[in-house]
Amino acid sequence: MAGRAGRLTSGRRGSSTSWSSAPSGIASHTPAAVLRRRLAFLEAPSSLFHDPEGRPVTAEQEPDPFRRGMLLVARASGEAERAWLAETIAALDATPAPTAATER
Repeated sequence: MAGRAGRLTSGRRGSSTSWSSAPSGIASHTPAAVLRRRLAFLEAPSSLFHDPEGRPVTAEQEPDPFRRGMLLVARASGEAERAWLAETIAALDATPAPTAATER
């Protein structure tokens, strides 16, 4: 596993990017920063279905059992993802950043 930590493989064959290759002072591409952006996106209000007036419909309001099921599954999935993101961000924040000496 040595050498794989901190690397991403892009969709292009043989192409990879190192987190540490970002210019000094740019923290927007660190793993924790990427996860924070995802968490912010998931915390923004959204809905799969809307009523005729454009208001979001909750699972409790949805009479159709299949739509209600979709809403309940989406809610549970979102809660699980947000919990995982928060836990992973905390773990990444608690881990010291790699230095040039530790990446070799």
